Amino acid sequence: MTFRTLPAALLPLAAWCIIACTDPTGSAPAPAAVMLGEWTYARAPSAAGPPPTLNAGLSVAIAVDSASGMRFWGHVARWFAGDVGLPVTRFGPVSGSIDSTSGVVLRIQGTQIAALRIEGEVAGDVLTVHASWAGVEPGPFPSGCRFQRLH
Repeated sequence: MTFRTLPAALLPLAAWCIIACTDPTGSAPAPAAVMLGEWTYARAPSAAGPPPTLNAGLSVAIAVDSASGMRFWGHVARWFAGDVGLPVTRFGPVSGSIDSTSGVVLRIQGTQIAALRIEGEVAGDVLTVHASWAGVEPGPFPSGCRFQRLH
C-alpha cells in the first residue's frame, strides 16, 4: 500500500474541508435556544361570584426571538386580563437565562407596571412555573402553572 503526499499548497484547503465537515454551521446551538418561540399561558375564569365576572381570567403570550449562550430575549406579545387587553407597550423587554438543569429565570421589564420575574423549569414545549413576583409582591403566575410553546 502506498500513500501519496499532498502538495504543500493544498494543505490549507484540506484543513478547511476537514473543519467545515465536522461543524458545518460554525458553532453549536446556544443552550438558551430551547426557549425560542411563542409561549402562552391561560388561566380560565373562576366560577366565583355572580356572572358575568370581569377580570377573572388571564391570557398571556411571550415571544422569545433571540438567544445566545445561556441567555434569551423577547417581548410580550399579548396580555389579557378577563376581557381587557393591556397594550404591549406597557411592558418592556423580556430577558432571561437557562441553567444546565433546564432551570429558567424570565424577567419582564415594566414601563408602566412593576417588573415581573418568573422562575421555572422547561421540559420540551412546557415551562412549569415554580414562583413569580411583581416587584416584591407575589406575581400573577401561581406555582405549578404552565406556559405552552406554540408551533
